[in-house]
Amino acid sequence: MQYKVSVIVPIYGVEKYLRQCVDSILGQTLREIEVILVDDGSKDKCPAIVDEYAAADTRVKALHLSNGGYGRAINHGLDAASGEYIGIVESDDWISKDMYKKLFERAKETGADVVKSAFFEYNGSENGSQESFRPIHWMSKLKVPDSGTFRIFDYPEILFHHPSIWSCLYKHKYLKSINARMEEVKGAGWVDNPWFYDTLLNGRISFVREAFYYYRINNPGQSSNLKDYTIPFARWNDIWKRLKKLSAEQYSKVAEWSFLKEFYDSTYAYGIGFHQGKTDPKQYIAASFNRVNPQLVMKSGLLSPRQKEIFCQLRNGDCHRYDEQLRQSGKLQVF
Repeated sequence: MQYKVSVIVPIYGVEKYLRQCVDSILGQTLREIEVILVDDGSKDKCPAIVDEYAAADTRVKALHLSNGGYGRAINHGLDAASGEYIGIVESDDWISKDMYKKLFERAKETGADVVKSAFFEYNGSENGSQESFRPIHWMSKLKVPDSGTFRIFDYPEILFHHPSIWSCLYKHKYLKSINARMEEVKGAGWVDNPWFYDTLLNGRISFVREAFYYYRINNPGQSSNLKDYTIPFARWNDIWKRLKKLSAEQYSKVAEWSFLKEFYDSTYAYGIGFHQGKTDPKQYIAASFNRVNPQLVMKSGLLSPRQKEIFCQLRNGDCHRYDEQLRQSGKLQVF
């Protein structure tokens, strides 16, 4: 079969959710789909479940790896993929049955390198909580075109929002042309953030306003949970390396929104390190903020005067006032 879409599913320790995920992909109305299940050294029943699906459906390809992290698992999936387009589904999430049909149709209609869509945040009914679905339509607020394609430099606000790399369809030839690869670090490691930049900075983008993807936010082991507060600092270092390669004109269009996102991510990570009693968060955030031209920040209309004040304090290692506010509030961020 000539596959139209290869769907990569990185898997680790999600036996509770895996069948719902895989069934939603195999049940797509677009039938020419290759499903690449990448078991990243799971210790639960996931390896057996993966093999079960591979034995039952010829469209399923099983890969078993030693544990190397989310990024490495996706890279192995990319190497194994044969489809015209690439999709990514996280193994504790699931998708609507017509997701790939509609994204594929948009991709062929527009010639887009990346088709993005809205998504749902799903909070399950575990621990006595009430099940809820919340549609995330942030790109609709940016008034991106309903048809055709656009470039990220015309709508740089997109870079401030959730990467949501899984509510997308990517042209396989395009990914190869830009040598798109995930950073390979242990765990999840926020590696979706550099990928987000790689794929959007270089390509033609189209947006579908309908939501198809159900993003689970109540799984303690999900890939977005932050256990090591230093991770955001490392990933933003990766991102700025990419931004520095842009032309001066391109850089000027995306740098301000990128730093606004970095400001929120870095102060959030700093707050985690502070409340964990770590001794070195101030070094990480000072290095992060010193990487940025202060004129970009001080002239920005996106940051409040309070945020600019915090930037100056933390950039210079003067963390005492901010630390005291964190201590008194008990929060991760104080603006």
